[in-house]
Amino acid sequence: MKKLLILTLLAASSVFADTGNTVITNTSDRPVPVTIITKSGTTVTVDRPPTAYHLTANGTTTVTSTTAYIKAIQITCTTAGTTETITIRDKGGTPKTLYQSGTLVVGSVFTYQGAPLLMTGGIDIIYAGTTAGVVDVFLTYSQ
Repeated sequence: MKKLLILTLLAASSVFADTGNTVITNTSDRPVPVTIITKSGTTVTVDRPPTAYHLTANGTTTVTSTTAYIKAIQITCTTAGTTETITIRDKGGTPKTLYQSGTLVVGSVFTYQGAPLLMTGGIDIIYAGTTAGVVDVFLTYSQ
């Protein structure tokens, strides 16, 4: 009986053993979600899916109200407004401005991709001016 039990355990362990690389196929009908977790010192962050905002009216858009780290930004103006500007800043007690444009014109583009930038308390996008145009903002960040 002991021999049978030992043989059964050995057979079962080989079935579940890690035999090397695992290949995962990501098909459109069965997508595989991917989450990237990063650790820097004692800070652990999780990448959020890239987000996009199509801004057509003046105002403040809150991306998140939790401390975040911006990894990439792309801002594109496709329709100019009148004296329109865009600002990206954190939501700290005294907000720190990451980016503030001059007056936007068609074709205005701003791009950042690099080391994660700390946004204490969250991220706000502020679109302001006399008459709104159309601006698209693409962000990649982690929390």
